[in-house]
Amino acid sequence: MLYLLALACSPPPAERIFAGGAIYTQDPDRPLVDSVAITAGRIVALGNRVEVLRHLGPLTDVVDLEGGALFPGFIDTHNHLAWSGAERLGLDLAEATSLEETLDQISGWATAHPDAPWIVGGGWDPAVIGAADRLALDTIVPQQAVFLTSYDGHSAWVNSLALNLAGVSAASPVPRGGRIELGSDGAPSGVLREDAATLFDPFLPDFDNRTADRGLYDALRLAGSYGITTVMDPAVERWTLAAYRRAERRRRLTVRVRALVEMDPDQGPEQVDDIQRLAAEYDSEMIQVVGGKLYLDGVIESGTAALLDPELGGPGGELLFEDARLAELLSALNQADLVSHAHSIGDGAVRQYLDQLEVALTPADRRIRPPIAAHLQLIHPDDAPRFAGLGVYASFSPLWAWPDEAIIDLADPRLGEARADRHYPIGSVADAGGSVVVGSDWSVTSMNPWPAIEVGVRRADPDSDGGLELSAAEAVDLDTLLAGYTRVAAEALGLAGEVGVIAVGAQADLVLLEEDPYNLEPEELSEVQVHATWLGGRLVWQSRPVRRP
Repeated sequence: MLYLLALACSPPPAERIFAGGAIYTQDPDRPLVDSVAITAGRIVALGNRVEVLRHLGPLTDVVDLEGGALFPGFIDTHNHLAWSGAERLGLDLAEATSLEETLDQISGWATAHPDAPWIVGGGWDPAVIGAADRLALDTIVPQQAVFLTSYDGHSAWVNSLALNLAGVSAASPVPRGGRIELGSDGAPSGVLREDAATLFDPFLPDFDNRTADRGLYDALRLAGSYGITTVMDPAVERWTLAAYRRAERRRRLTVRVRALVEMDPDQGPEQVDDIQRLAAEYDSEMIQVVGGKLYLDGVIESGTAALLDPELGGPGGELLFEDARLAELLSALNQADLVSHAHSIGDGAVRQYLDQLEVALTPADRRIRPPIAAHLQLIHPDDAPRFAGLGVYASFSPLWAWPDEAIIDLADPRLGEARADRHYPIGSVADAGGSVVVGSDWSVTSMNPWPAIEVGVRRADPDSDGGLELSAAEAVDLDTLLAGYTRVAAEALGLAGEVGVIAVGAQADLVLLEEDPYNLEPEELSEVQVHATWLGGRLVWQSRPVRRP
């Protein structure tokens, strides 16, 4: 009788139990356990082995963590997953280390694709090639139009044939914030900044479904290898959403996607209606359209960021939205139950976003639909505490916070010494109580969380044990960055308690690391490797088979 009573009181058997390593839950009330059980894609128990093994049954799959560390699946709050995956199948210049190497790659691509009317690619780095010029392209590719986006997506490099086909001249009108760079002869140099590049949109070939799918599958494999199980895609289009849906229907979508639609500063609240229609069309567990992306300015390196104080020489950037229009759109998004996510690099853009959020939304609104400000290269010291006060999530890209060529050679000469110690002030926002999350901006730079985490902790080159540091006072600790990749990121995406934590009832989105990062020195963090990744309890990536005891 006692045996039967014990059986009746036992919990139902779990489908899978994880044990044999450190399990970091990201739940402040119970941060570390040594076993967790899952059933039907969700967590049903966690704690010590005795507690969890009560859920062991004859068919339970037990996974040995082999002394590694289990975390909630990582959340990337700014990742152009589908678009970047497709773009990388084309001419990818990201690995070129000089102008000569870049031109060789372009020439080789043209030779291999002689019938392509357009050569389209990206990834060129102005810090590597110096001043881009149409004449350099004309010399190597005279018979095909060339359109190449820079690694950060804020500039385009074209040849003379492309300019002629698109009818672009020095007198062409450009969208607000865009700029056609001119050469010494007064003609376009071949470099277009920001939305001036959109003058070529009607002429560029679209990605077909096959390319979109291949690129997305490659990107998903990469995300799985880094333990990423949720992304916010900050600028979807119809074709990228369709690619996500095809992958979902084929059970090949291995990240949860929260998507944003880019908003036009020259249009009013009517564009919110279009986002609402997409939100109704894409509203599954895996894919949801949740709001609008607002490009408030450009980037410092190309002189298009909006700064509170002028640049040292050069025209500088401008705000792309008028204050009244921005407030109007923020209010319209809120009324439609949609969120806002602002690209804001310069301190002028950051201040504008904070100011207009304060105008347009009540504190209750901001709690229900958390706004996100992305990138945040410069924040005026007076504005750092406002993130906490206004409930704005700060989505930094920590991998950028070290003194590389883009900062030393391109940004600092525009900013001057007085602002050189203010790049990416993650510490200032965190110390003032602000909520820090992480966005890779892939494929601008790697989506691997661990080099980014190391730079956030060290503010130095992740490929070196020493070297220059960038405003070391802005460093943050490992806890802050891991929370920014998990629990706090889930809050920012409106998914608190659902993902980003290992807690009863949460999705079993999990990543097993080969080693415990808390046992490593700061300069070793970039070397952390992922053993396996699970999405909703389903194994979606492994470096080697997981071991069963």
